Amino acid sequence: MKKILLGTAVSFALLACPALAADMPVKGPVYRVMPPTATWTGFYIGVEGGYGWAETDTTVTTPAGTLFVTGDRFATGHPSGWLLGIAAGADYQTGPWVFGIKGSYDWADIKGDSTTASTLNPVLDVHSHSKQDWLAMVTGRVGYAATPDLLLYVNGGWAWAGIERNSETVVRATGAVVATTSGSETRDGWTIGVGAEHRFMRNASLLLQYNYIDFGTEAIVNNVLTGPTAGTTTGRDQSRTLHILKAGLNYRF
Repeated sequence: MKKILLGTAVSFALLACPALAADMPVKGPVYRVMPPTATWTGFYIGVEGGYGWAETDTTVTTPAGTLFVTGDRFATGHPSGWLLGIAAGADYQTGPWVFGIKGSYDWADIKGDSTTASTLNPVLDVHSHSKQDWLAMVTGRVGYAATPDLLLYVNGGWAWAGIERNSETVVRATGAVVATTSGSETRDGWTIGVGAEHRFMRNASLLLQYNYIDFGTEAIVNNVLTGPTAGTTTGRDQSRTLHILKAGLNYRF
């Protein structure tokens, strides 16, 4: 009897083994889903802010009244101040190289003052004031991806700036105002710069950028508003260069 029961149990065990084997998971190669390779290719928009400082050199071309003669030079001005704006652009990456184009517009408060003594009337001084209200740039860039998330680049292109000016002629001893002028213009010139951009999230990056801008020498005109020669104009040749340091935050699509 014991032999019969043992044989029956063994038979059931052998019959169950194929069924159990069918239910066992089949082992095979394991495939991992890799994250997509980071790339700088695509469009972006951003915000930026920074600081600018300029240098101006002004020479009299059309004097008015009895203050200066042609060829006199005004005191060199050093306007400086903040800027804040928006930007948009696109990049294309091939290997470690990145090529892009960018446009930016910044509201600015880059201003400065200078004082020039009259060469014809030594008791009078001219207090000159300038303010740059905005700056726009269109630049191309060539970059090198030092790491997948760090881009080093150079850029270059064209820039435009809106500038307002005014002045007062004063008696040095008393400060009494004897004449005033004003003028404004839009300047344009070439720019070149360097920068670095770091992607800290898949769709977000931070940048730091420096640009040198040369607006060249341009003939500018001031309108005489008050004083003995009110209603006339004065002419100047003025060169202007500008240095800009910006930090920005970009969102990438």
